[in-house]
Amino acid sequence: MVPSIEGTNLCENVLFPSNVVGLDEAWRYSTRGLIEPSPAVANGIVYEGFRDDNLSALDAATGP
Repeated sequence: MVPSIEGTNLCENVLFPSNVVGLDEAWRYSTRGLIEPSPAVANGIVYEGFRDDNLSALDAATGP
């Protein structure tokens, strides 16, 4: 039997003007330079690429 595929992600959190005011900053990180493209998150890791072809990986829950 083929599993059904839904078009939504039940774990996704959507931001709206009404709920964004309740957010708290969990951590902060200063980059070494311009990030290109935008950071990506996979399996709890934030990946960011830089113009100099370097890559950083940060724990999404705890930061650096």
